[in-house]
Amino acid sequence: MQRSDQKVFCERNHRELRRIIPKGTPLIKFEKRDMALIASHLNSSYLRPELNFVAPLSKARKAGLGDLIDGLEYELLDPDDVVMKPFLIKEILAR
Repeated sequence: MQRSDQKVFCERNHRELRRIIPKGTPLIKFEKRDMALIASHLNSSYLRPELNFVAPLSKARKAGLGDLIDGLEYELLDPDDVVMKPFLIKEILAR
């Protein structure tokens, strides 16, 4: 079910994604492992207040979604290793 109060969180996620993948970037170049890398950085990066200051990947694991996270090849990164800039995908786009 769609709820209007969820739009804020979707917009925030979109804004964060655009920090890594600028508008106009050809998405055709991305493979599953590339998207896993990007998702790992996005979902390890911020200790979000709406999640009680826990990274989304940590929260998902605690909710019993570890198998899903592993299947998608997402990895919880140390906050110091997170890159939220287009530099993260520079090599992907050079292919």
